[in-house]
Amino acid sequence: MILDWPNDPKVREIDDQYVFGPSILVAPMFLGQKMRQVYLPEGEWYDFWTHEKLTGRQTVQVTNSPEQIPLFVKSGNLLPLARPVENIQTNTCFDVEIHAYGVTPTDFILYEDDGVSNDFLKGKQNRLRLHFSAKTHAVEKTGDYLGPTRYRIVDWRDN
Repeated sequence: MILDWPNDPKVREIDDQYVFGPSILVAPMFLGQKMRQVYLPEGEWYDFWTHEKLTGRQTVQVTNSPEQIPLFVKSGNLLPLARPVENIQTNTCFDVEIHAYGVTPTDFILYEDDGVSNDFLKGKQNRLRLHFSAKTHAVEKTGDYLGPTRYRIVDWRDN
């Protein structure tokens, strides 16, 4: 967290929560814990499970179970979530829900290729730019991958 918020002295003391990717704050519950304190750095945050909007630079108390890890998504992000599948085949197409956090989330790029070879190094890949606004949402596909479609956008959700 210190790399993402180097000017926030409170993050220097935290060793039991971390940032996953550009937008998700993870604060695991440990065996036997019934509640814990989570520090939210500067910005607006959304509880992943309840969608409650929270202001940063504060410590919040959470009571999630060990099976439901406390997760917080930073405002201004798109979070693509694939629906579960029983197994993955070479032609699996993932049904994806796009969750938008905040008023103007930044575009998100999904990469699509065959999933088994290194052909992506030769440019055989697609980029799916996901865009969300209050008035519209869109997927713009560019690239040279001609294999089976890997992603099907099935829903857009405004959190």
